[in-house]
Amino acid sequence: MGGNSEIISIKPNAHNNMGDVYSRWGDYENATVEFQKAIDLKPNYADAYHNLALTYQELEKDDEAIENYLKALEINPNLWQSYKNLASIYHNKGEEEKAQEYLNRAQFIFNQVGVLAK
Repeated sequence: MGGNSEIISIKPNAHNNMGDVYSRWGDYENATVEFQKAIDLKPNYADAYHNLALTYQELEKDDEAIENYLKALEINPNLWQSYKNLASIYHNKGEEEKAQEYLNRAQFIFNQVGVLAK
């Protein structure tokens, strides 16, 4: 193998990390490309789905954000951050009952994780 791009292309976590860097720089378009590459290489990568969803949320693409948060939760139902962000989206849409449901789930999981960490 030659060059760093070939090494990065075979490591899903490297693409996820690059997506995070792009996102922190505000380059959401390139961030989505990197997160999608991570998912293509590792279809059960919950964190990459969460990060892709967060990027879509920044781009105000709520439907895509919701879809990817739900996929992340399908893979890892303990991602309380995905529930919290879903609550935020639904709150902004004026769907308070759904927002509260997701917020309650986020709080429950957060409390469980906190208890297990002690």
